[in-house]
Amino acid sequence: MNFPDFSATDKQAQWQRFCDLLWYQEDLGIWLDISRMNINSKDFDSVKTKFDKAFEAINLLEAGEIANRDEDRQVGHYWLRNPQLAPEKSISTNIELEIEKIKEFGRDILTGK
Repeated sequence: MNFPDFSATDKQAQWQRFCDLLWYQEDLGIWLDISRMNINSKDFDSVKTKFDKAFEAINLLEAGEIANRDEDRQVGHYWLRNPQLAPEKSISTNIELEIEKIKEFGRDILTGK
C-alpha cells in the first residue's frame, strides 16, 4: 500500500491521504477515515501477516472449525444474526426454527394469548 506519510501541515498530502485511506463498506453503511491518524505505509506492511492470520481464523470459524477446544464445539453465535452463515444446513434450519418460536412467543405476549 502506498500513500503519503502523515503531515499535520501539508494540505495536499492530507487530501491525498484522505482519498487513499477513506474506506466505505456499502453493505453495512460504514465509513472509516484513518487519514488523520499518525500511521504510514510501513505500519500497514508490519501488520499484514497478522491480518492475514486473523482473516484465515475467521474463515475457519465460519466453515465450522472447532474453536472452543475445552468444550469441543463450534463457536457460531454470529450465526444467530445470519443463519445462512452456518456451515451446515441443519444448523441453519434449527436456528431459523428457534428464532420463529421466539417471535411467536413475543406475538403471543403482545396479543395476550
